[in-house]
Amino acid sequence: MEQLSPKPHQAVFHAGGKRLFVPNKGTDRVSVFDFDATAGSLMECPSLAARLREGTGPRNGVAHPAMPILFVVGELDSTVYALRISQEGRLDPFQVVSCLPDNFIGFSRASAVVLSPDGARLHVSNRGHDSICTFDVVDGGRLASPSWTGSDGRTPRFACYNPEGTGLLAANEESDTIVSIPSGGSGPAVLVAPTASPTCIAFRDRTPGKALGPPTRLKPIAEGGHDSRINPAPGPGVDHRRHHPAGECHRCRV
Repeated sequence: MEQLSPKPHQAVFHAGGKRLFVPNKGTDRVSVFDFDATAGSLMECPSLAARLREGTGPRNGVAHPAMPILFVVGELDSTVYALRISQEGRLDPFQVVSCLPDNFIGFSRASAVVLSPDGARLHVSNRGHDSICTFDVVDGGRLASPSWTGSDGRTPRFACYNPEGTGLLAANEESDTIVSIPSGGSGPAVLVAPTASPTCIAFRDRTPGKALGPPTRLKPIAEGGHDSRINPAPGPGVDHRRHHPAGECHRCRV
Protein backbone atom coordinates (compact mmCIF):
# COMPACT_ATOMS: atom_id res chain seq x y z
CA MET A 1 0.00 0.00 0.00
CA GLU A 2 3.08 2.26 -0.11
CA GLN A 3 2.94 2.99 -3.85
CA LEU A 4 -0.64 3.94 -4.64
CA SER A 5 0.35 7.46 -5.72
CA PRO A 6 3.44 9.61 -6.34
CA LYS A 7 5.45 10.33 -3.19
CA PRO A 8 8.34 12.71 -3.90
CA HIS A 9 10.48 12.31 -0.79
CA GLN A 10 13.46 14.65 -1.23
CA ALA A 11 14.93 17.26 -3.57
CA VAL A 12 18.70 17.23 -4.20
CA PHE A 13 20.23 20.39 -5.69
CA HIS A 14 22.91 19.93 -8.35
CA ALA A 15 24.76 21.92 -11.03
CA GLY A 16 25.23 24.94 -8.81
CA GLY A 17 21.61 24.97 -7.75
CA LYS A 18 20.26 24.95 -11.32
CA ARG A 19 18.98 21.37 -11.24
CA LEU A 20 16.98 19.22 -8.85
CA PHE A 21 16.94 15.45 -8.53
CA VAL A 22 13.78 14.15 -6.84
CA PRO A 23 13.48 10.52 -5.64
CA ASN A 24 9.83 9.51 -5.91
CA LYS A 25 8.98 6.68 -3.56
CA GLY A 26 5.57 6.09 -5.13
CA THR A 27 6.64 5.76 -8.78
CA ASP A 28 10.10 4.13 -8.57
CA ARG A 29 11.55 7.05 -10.50
CA VAL A 30 14.13 9.74 -9.86
CA SER A 31 12.80 12.86 -11.56
CA VAL A 32 14.90 15.72 -12.91
CA PHE A 33 13.90 19.40 -12.80
CA ASP A 34 15.57 22.52 -14.16
CA PHE A 35 15.46 25.39 -11.67
CA ASP A 36 15.82 29.08 -12.52
CA ALA A 37 16.15 31.06 -9.30
CA THR A 38 16.02 34.42 -11.11
CA ALA A 39 12.75 33.65 -12.88
CA GLY A 40 11.44 31.55 -10.03
CA SER A 41 10.63 28.72 -12.44
CA LEU A 42 10.82 24.95 -12.06
CA MET A 43 10.51 22.73 -15.14
CA GLU A 44 10.36 18.93 -15.14
CA CYS A 45 12.56 17.12 -17.68
CA PRO A 46 10.92 13.67 -18.09
CA SER A 47 13.46 12.47 -20.67
CA LEU A 48 16.28 12.86 -18.13
CA ALA A 49 14.61 10.85 -15.33
CA ALA A 50 15.76 7.42 -14.16
CA ARG A 51 13.41 4.47 -13.80
CA LEU A 52 14.41 2.04 -11.04
CA ARG A 53 13.24 -1.52 -10.41
CA GLU A 54 9.62 -2.02 -9.47
CA GLY A 55 9.14 -1.92 -5.70
CA THR A 56 12.37 0.01 -4.99
CA GLY A 57 10.70 2.98 -3.33
CA PRO A 58 13.48 5.57 -3.87
CA ARG A 59 13.62 7.69 -0.73
CA ASN A 60 16.74 9.88 -0.48
CA GLY A 61 19.72 10.77 -2.63
CA VAL A 62 23.15 12.38 -2.38
CA ALA A 63 25.49 13.65 -5.12
CA HIS A 64 29.19 12.85 -5.04
CA PRO A 65 31.37 15.95 -4.45
CA ALA A 66 33.93 15.13 -7.17
CA MET A 67 32.31 12.69 -9.63
CA PRO A 68 29.10 13.06 -11.69
CA ILE A 69 27.41 10.36 -9.62
CA LEU A 70 24.12 10.36 -7.70
CA PHE A 71 23.49 7.72 -5.04
CA VAL A 72 19.84 6.93 -4.28
CA VAL A 73 18.58 4.67 -1.50
CA GLY A 74 15.60 2.37 -2.09
CA GLU A 75 13.53 2.33 1.07
CA LEU A 76 11.22 -0.57 0.25
CA ASP A 77 13.79 -3.09 -1.01
CA SER A 78 16.77 -1.89 1.08
CA THR A 79 19.05 -1.14 -1.85
CA VAL A 80 21.25 1.72 -2.98
CA TYR A 81 21.66 2.73 -6.63
CA ALA A 82 24.59 4.46 -8.26
CA LEU A 83 23.54 6.65 -11.21
CA ARG A 84 25.73 8.57 -13.64
CA ILE A 85 24.81 12.18 -14.32
CA SER A 86 25.33 13.17 -17.95
CA GLN A 87 26.29 16.69 -19.04
CA GLU A 88 22.67 17.47 -19.86
CA GLY A 89 21.54 16.05 -16.50
CA ARG A 90 20.25 12.63 -17.57
CA LEU A 91 20.41 9.95 -14.86
CA ASP A 92 21.69 6.51 -15.90
CA PRO A 93 21.74 3.75 -13.25
CA PHE A 94 24.79 1.50 -13.47
CA GLN A 95 24.87 -0.38 -10.15
CA VAL A 96 22.46 -1.54 -7.46
CA VAL A 97 23.53 -3.25 -4.23
CA SER A 98 21.80 -4.42 -1.06
CA CYS A 99 22.17 -2.48 2.19
CA LEU A 100 21.53 -5.62 4.27
CA PRO A 101 23.70 -8.65 5.05
CA ASP A 102 22.76 -11.67 2.95
CA ASN A 103 21.97 -13.69 6.10
CA PHE A 104 19.41 -11.18 7.42
CA ILE A 105 15.85 -12.22 6.53
CA GLY A 106 13.86 -9.98 8.88
CA PHE A 107 11.85 -6.86 8.10
CA SER A 108 13.87 -3.72 7.44
CA ARG A 109 13.65 -0.51 5.44
CA ALA A 110 16.47 1.74 4.34
CA SER A 111 16.32 5.44 5.15
CA ALA A 112 19.25 7.88 5.21
CA VAL A 113 22.07 7.98 2.66
CA VAL A 114 25.18 10.02 3.49
CA LEU A 115 28.58 10.55 1.86
CA SER A 116 31.70 11.17 3.91
CA PRO A 117 33.11 14.68 3.35
CA ASP A 118 35.90 13.33 1.14
CA GLY A 119 33.50 11.16 -0.88
CA ALA A 120 35.39 7.97 -0.02
CA ARG A 121 32.56 6.25 1.89
CA LEU A 122 28.79 5.99 1.59
CA HIS A 123 26.59 5.28 4.62
CA VAL A 124 23.00 3.98 4.61
CA SER A 125 20.81 3.57 7.69
CA ASN A 126 18.66 0.44 8.07
CA ARG A 127 15.45 0.63 10.10
CA GLY A 128 14.71 -2.88 11.31
CA HIS A 129 18.19 -4.28 11.01
CA ASP A 130 19.01 -1.13 13.06
CA SER A 131 22.42 -0.56 11.59
CA ILE A 132 24.55 1.72 9.47
CA CYS A 133 25.83 0.07 6.30
CA THR A 134 29.10 1.57 5.02
CA PHE A 135 30.43 1.13 1.47
CA ASP A 136 33.75 2.13 -0.03
CA VAL A 137 33.33 4.37 -3.06
CA VAL A 138 35.86 3.06 -5.57
CA ASP A 139 36.92 3.93 -9.13
CA GLY A 140 34.11 5.23 -11.29
CA GLY A 141 31.78 5.65 -8.32
CA ARG A 142 31.04 1.97 -7.78
CA LEU A 143 30.21 0.76 -4.28
CA ALA A 144 32.25 -2.03 -2.71
CA SER A 145 33.16 -3.76 0.56
CA PRO A 146 29.97 -3.25 2.61
CA SER A 147 30.25 -3.42 6.40
CA TRP A 148 27.69 -2.93 9.17
CA THR A 149 27.76 -1.19 12.54
CA GLY A 150 24.87 -1.34 14.98
CA SER A 151 23.08 1.96 15.66
CA ASP A 152 22.71 1.09 19.36
CA GLY A 153 19.00 1.88 19.11
CA ARG A 154 15.81 1.25 17.17
CA THR A 155 14.88 2.78 13.81
CA PRO A 156 17.82 4.97 12.72
CA ARG A 157 15.73 7.26 10.54
CA PHE A 158 18.24 10.03 9.85
CA ALA A 159 22.03 10.33 9.62
CA CYS A 160 24.53 13.08 8.85
CA TYR A 161 28.13 14.05 9.59
CA ASN A 162 28.99 16.42 12.40
CA PRO A 163 30.26 19.86 11.28
CA GLU A 164 33.88 18.79 11.76
CA GLY A 165 33.39 15.76 9.51
CA THR A 166 34.87 13.44 12.12
CA GLY A 167 31.86 11.33 13.01
CA LEU A 168 28.55 10.14 11.64
CA LEU A 169 25.46 11.01 13.69
CA ALA A 170 22.44 8.69 13.62
CA ALA A 171 18.99 9.54 14.98
CA ASN A 172 17.30 6.50 16.54
CA GLU A 173 13.66 7.51 16.27
CA GLU A 174 12.14 4.79 18.43
CA SER A 175 14.88 4.75 21.06
CA ASP A 176 14.91 8.53 21.59
CA THR A 177 18.67 8.83 21.10
CA ILE A 178 21.25 10.40 18.83
CA VAL A 179 24.51 8.48 18.58
CA SER A 180 27.89 9.09 16.96
CA ILE A 181 29.73 6.50 14.88
CA PRO A 182 33.39 6.91 13.77
CA SER A 183 33.72 8.29 10.24
CA GLY A 184 35.04 5.00 8.93
CA GLY A 185 31.73 3.37 9.79
CA SER A 186 33.29 0.92 12.23
CA GLY A 187 33.50 0.93 15.98
CA PRO A 188 30.80 1.16 18.62
CA ALA A 189 28.11 3.84 18.54
CA VAL A 190 28.47 6.40 21.33
CA LEU A 191 25.50 8.22 22.84
CA VAL A 192 25.56 11.95 22.02
CA ALA A 193 22.16 13.11 23.24
CA PRO A 194 18.85 11.71 24.47
CA THR A 195 15.99 13.43 22.65
CA ALA A 196 12.40 12.42 21.97
CA SER A 197 11.64 10.74 18.62
CA PRO A 198 14.47 12.36 16.62
CA THR A 199 13.83 12.39 12.87
CA CYS A 200 16.22 15.13 11.70
CA ILE A 201 19.42 16.84 12.85
CA ALA A 202 20.42 20.38 11.89
CA PHE A 203 23.26 22.70 12.84
CA ARG A 204 23.30 26.48 13.04
CA ASP A 205 25.25 28.19 10.27
CA ARG A 206 28.56 29.73 11.21
CA THR A 207 28.78 33.29 9.90
CA PRO A 208 31.96 33.78 7.80
CA GLY A 209 34.46 36.08 9.46
CA LYS A 210 32.83 35.91 12.85
CA ALA A 211 35.04 34.81 15.73
CA LEU A 212 33.97 31.55 17.30
CA GLY A 213 34.04 30.81 20.98
CA PRO A 214 35.19 27.53 22.50
CA PRO A 215 33.45 24.36 21.29
CA THR A 216 30.15 23.64 22.99
CA ARG A 217 28.39 20.37 23.63
CA LEU A 218 26.46 19.17 20.58
CA LYS A 219 22.80 20.10 20.80
CA PRO A 220 20.95 18.48 17.89
CA ILE A 221 17.57 19.83 16.82
CA ALA A 222 14.98 17.04 16.65
CA GLU A 223 12.00 17.38 14.32
CA GLY A 224 8.81 15.38 14.60
CA GLY A 225 7.56 13.50 17.63
CA HIS A 226 7.54 15.00 21.10
CA ASP A 227 9.36 18.08 22.31
CA SER A 228 9.55 17.67 26.08
CA ARG A 229 9.80 21.46 26.51
CA ILE A 230 6.27 21.82 25.09
CA ASN A 231 4.60 18.47 25.52
CA PRO A 232 6.24 16.17 28.08
CA ALA A 233 6.43 12.54 27.10
CA PRO A 234 3.73 10.30 28.59
CA GLY A 235 4.49 8.43 31.76
CA PRO A 236 4.14 4.68 32.34
CA GLY A 237 0.70 3.32 31.60
CA VAL A 238 -0.34 6.32 29.46
CA ASP A 239 -1.65 5.56 25.98
CA HIS A 240 0.93 7.17 23.69
CA ARG A 241 -1.64 7.87 20.96
CA ARG A 242 -3.87 9.79 23.34
CA HIS A 243 -1.04 12.03 24.40
CA HIS A 244 -1.04 14.29 21.33
CA PRO A 245 -3.29 15.29 18.40
CA ALA A 246 -3.42 12.82 15.53
CA GLY A 247 -0.75 13.24 12.89
CA GLU A 248 1.86 14.91 15.09
CA CYS A 249 4.03 11.96 16.01
CA HIS A 250 6.25 9.97 13.64
CA ARG A 251 6.58 7.25 16.25
CA CYS A 252 2.86 6.48 16.21
CA ARG A 253 2.51 6.96 12.42
CA VAL A 254 -0.99 8.37 12.97
